[in-house]
Amino acid sequence: MTHLHRAKPANRGLVRPASPATIVGLIPETTGPLTSDMRTGLDQRKTLIQDRATAIVQAAITRGEAWLGELGPQPPDQPGAARWWTAAITTAACRDRHGLTGPTTLGAHPTNAIMYADAARVHLAFAWIQGPRAVPAPPARRPAPQRDALRL
Repeated sequence: MTHLHRAKPANRGLVRPASPATIVGLIPETTGPLTSDMRTGLDQRKTLIQDRATAIVQAAITRGEAWLGELGPQPPDQPGAARWWTAAITTAACRDRHGLTGPTTLGAHPTNAIMYADAARVHLAFAWIQGPRAVPAPPARRPAPQRDALRL
C-alpha cells in the first residue's frame, strides 16, 4: 500500500488534486512580481496548455480511448462533472507531456522523477473524483540497482 492510499484526508475521504496554483494540475504557476509582457506571455502559454489538454480529452471521448475508462463515467451532477473533467485534463496533460499512448492512464512505470511526480498528481486527481477505494495503484518505483560493497 502506498502513501497515497494510507492518507486520511480531512474532507470526507476525498483528496483534492494539486494546488489550484497549477496549470492542468501539473505545472506550478508563476507567482510574484512580473512585467506585464512576462505575465501576458505566461498567461498565453497557460491558455495553450489548457486548451491542448482539453482537446486531448475531447478527442479521447470521441474515439472511446481505453485510458478514459479508468476515470469511470462522467457524473451527471455539475460538481461531479467538473471534478471528472479536472482529473481527465490532468491525466491527458500527463500523458501528453510524457508521450504515453497506451490503453492505461499512465503506462507501466515512471522512468524519471518528473514522471513519478506527475503520476502522483494524477492519482490524487483520481482520488478526488472517486474516493481512495477506487484509485488505481500508482506505479511502483523501480528498485534501485544493487551495487557491490566497496572493498578497501
